[in-house]
Amino acid sequence: MTRLLLLVFLALTLVRRCDSSAEAHKTASISNAAFTVVTTKIDLGANFAMERPWKWRVSGLTGVHSKTVRRMQSASCGDKLFVAFTAHKSWSPNQEFPDQNLFDENTVGHIAEYNIDPSIGMATLVSDQAFGYCNEMGDVTVSTDCTVRAVLCRSSLEPNEIEGATDWMDATDPNRSHFGWYQTSIPLGQPKARTIDQAYILEWTGENAVASPPDNIVLISHSLGGWNYGHYALSLNAQKTTYSVDLKTTITSEGDTWHEGSTGFAIDRPLSPGVWNPELSSGWGCGAGHTMGNRLTYNAGLDKWARYCWADGCNELGKPSTFADGQGCFGTFFSTIPKNDPAQSRQLMWLKYGDPDGLFDPWRGSGGPANLVSRGADGFLAVAVRPDPSAPSKLTIGLAALSADQADCNNSPCGFKWLPASALGGDNFYYLDIPHDYYDNTPAEGNPLGFASVQHIGSGGEEGKRFLLGFADGVKFRGMSSNYYVVEVDENGNLYGDVMPIDSGWGEEDEWAQTASGCVVFPFTWTGDEGPGKAYGNINGDDDEGFSSIMHVTVICPNSDSQPKTFDMASFLTAGGNTITVEDGGNDSTGIIVGAIVGGAVVLIAAAGIGARKWWMNRPVSERDFDAQPLSPPKVVVERSPVFEGQVSRVQSYV
Repeated sequence: MTRLLLLVFLALTLVRRCDSSAEAHKTASISNAAFTVVTTKIDLGANFAMERPWKWRVSGLTGVHSKTVRRMQSASCGDKLFVAFTAHKSWSPNQEFPDQNLFDENTVGHIAEYNIDPSIGMATLVSDQAFGYCNEMGDVTVSTDCTVRAVLCRSSLEPNEIEGATDWMDATDPNRSHFGWYQTSIPLGQPKARTIDQAYILEWTGENAVASPPDNIVLISHSLGGWNYGHYALSLNAQKTTYSVDLKTTITSEGDTWHEGSTGFAIDRPLSPGVWNPELSSGWGCGAGHTMGNRLTYNAGLDKWARYCWADGCNELGKPSTFADGQGCFGTFFSTIPKNDPAQSRQLMWLKYGDPDGLFDPWRGSGGPANLVSRGADGFLAVAVRPDPSAPSKLTIGLAALSADQADCNNSPCGFKWLPASALGGDNFYYLDIPHDYYDNTPAEGNPLGFASVQHIGSGGEEGKRFLLGFADGVKFRGMSSNYYVVEVDENGNLYGDVMPIDSGWGEEDEWAQTASGCVVFPFTWTGDEGPGKAYGNINGDDDEGFSSIMHVTVICPNSDSQPKTFDMASFLTAGGNTITVEDGGNDSTGIIVGAIVGGAVVLIAAAGIGARKWWMNRPVSERDFDAQPLSPPKVVVERSPVFEGQVSRVQSYV
């Protein structure tokens, strides 16, 4: 009965969204919707943690107050979703930087499991477990048959302080000679004082659910700390024989120097004892400069991984990767593991820092890489953001269809196809040279595009040819937005159907997952009932103000009966009959002058979409919210029955 009512509601919602005419009421049905969007909201009983201070993301350097929730990591197998996240506990005064009036957030790691019902798009919570020895969670990875599940845990504790933990590092390399693998904390009051944490893999195998204690807790790094950039990436291969790891790390040396970088290596299973695989280890760093972002993507069709990273250096025509005299540049790099190439990586894009026109300023968020997905036997698909070469006051999205090996970049240029910003609609105005202050709460002006993400949608898994592209408009300084959009694309940058607003969202560094049913799934949280966009958390030592314990799980499912309207991007780009040469990765790219007539039509479509969103958000709450029933008091492990009704909060359907 519940499912039937939801389907009826979905059909009625579609009628409202499509047309208000009597004829539309007669003919509209679910079968002509391109996809549906369902968001389930679940109270987990624990507030989600804030992002760390001075986090650097594509939208810019956050400063002392990030104003956003910490990253959530997702992975799926079958129609199950696993989410690793970090929860807020309390505050304590920061002793390291007394002049910044900081509080340290005391946190604990969690992993939650959900069942996803593709017929109605509803997420049901199975379990939520907290790990008191983890102060932050990294990537979660699962095998396709769900028999192996693993997550990275950042901890301040040594293996002898965690029940059941083993020291893989000591057993593997007693001399600890590999860069980034071993560093101890230096106490406050001493020169070069810095707190160092450890990285562990938590692993469950066989029938043991993630609600039970891990089967293996294995120390794999003793060098987490320093700048709050980069990621803790973990990925399991299809044969369940090898983990690939990529960690942002720090290490000191003689003198007053600390080094910031990343280290990539592989560990063969089983984890007891675990064997270092040097042939699949990629070493420290991933490109020129310090690591600011590092992602791992596994390709089962090729049985290899791709590293996709961002650094504060580049290989711009042989110029030094330095900030001196405005010659600095920021690079986006791609490499494969294994690879048929002696080069460390291949540069896909570079953005200048401090150029005279003030158009490229990564401190303020002028662009960089987002995420990368597998294309199976064809290679990989990357997405990134940068200023539109034909409209520098706006940011836009690029897609790069990358081959199976980085060595292929020697034969054909590896670069992005940039969508014209006008095709994406919205306000999208990049704040060029507006004063800002990292230490106060005054937001910088401007509302550019950002938060790009891509994932397969529909049948075919990683070999599928349909992709869902998402982005946010009106992105505020420090990474906030209330306007999220999705559109179907192919690897060549062609858009299918209209750019559509959705009522939920995702974190800037969060990656979407795809279920076996072909749906795209992602979790998020925000404060208030109006949707994302408000500042999250606080830095005043107040435990409750500005936080939320509600996880919103959004499921976007395709309708196989639909016939998406094709928007031919190639024709759109050449409508003006001209090209512009832009610099990307040392190679020339072409495109982008927009035909006035076509461009105007796209703007009208976007305006209609924005109007629809405003109507959707402003109508009475009773018409759009199905709130969750009250939950039981939070526990370390919160069990749910297979059917937990009343969780669906929003249902959308689009033609």
